[in-house]
Amino acid sequence: GKTCRKVGAHKKEAHKEGKTPARLEYDKVYNRLKTRRARGKLSVDEWNAAVALALEYKDKAEAGKISDYELKEIYDKM
Repeated sequence: GKTCRKVGAHKKEAHKEGKTPARLEYDKVYNRLKTRRARGKLSVDEWNAAVALALEYKDKAEAGKISDYELKEIYDKM
């Protein structure tokens, strides 16, 4: 779905910050969930569950069990 240029740029940006591509995606999802919680669209329990699930998927991606592309697809649905 992405061009080589976009994939390479994403990995280069992650490397520059000292983070993995999975960590960058996790940070985006975490901030999105935090905003929803602050606006009252998520309860604290829902937020805790969603963050724990996002962290689990990030760990799987960093361990190589799922690809960065699959991780992004999962996070887009959260």
